[in-house]
Amino acid sequence: MNSLIHFQFKGERTYVHGSDFYNKVSLLLGGDEYIKEISFKQITNKNCYLKNSAEVGDSVAGIVKTEKNQYVLVEATTSANGSYQFDEELLVKSAIIEQNVISMQMQKTHSLIENIVAMTKKLNYSVNPDVDGKWLFGQLKLDQPFPSNISNITIESTRRIPNRFSENAITIDESYYGKIIFIVGKL
Repeated sequence: MNSLIHFQFKGERTYVHGSDFYNKVSLLLGGDEYIKEISFKQITNKNCYLKNSAEVGDSVAGIVKTEKNQYVLVEATTSANGSYQFDEELLVKSAIIEQNVISMQMQKTHSLIENIVAMTKKLNYSVNPDVDGKWLFGQLKLDQPFPSNISNITIESTRRIPNRFSENAITIDESYYGKIIFIVGKL
């Protein structure tokens, strides 16, 4: 595989958001494979190629694993172009936080991964608000494919290093799906 993925910036961001990587790669893979794991190696503002392997000199933005294959996300020479509206605060407005758990009904105006990432970010800032940088989506590890029908999403902070790292369990309609990891980074 050697497919160029064109990106736009989400909201006011000047980097490509992890949920956009997930959504675009999922579309490219189609129904044959699901993303079992995605991890980001660097922040990028560029379009990227989804490739079977990196070549010498490639700048790898991320790694994608499915049950069958492993792919790399390699920066292209062109920058992401344009932006689209994204109101993260509105998306998580109905979320309820109790200690280290956030839950809400799926907001169908956005993709599941956008719901999960926005919820995890809100939870991280609730538990650990004063960080030297920003809480960023760093990795997703799934035990099974996400369901197509979703009502309730719960994210629970299961492990953390204050101001650096958080590991969070993803539960959808009372079934465990995997974990999402956030790191503190600087843009």
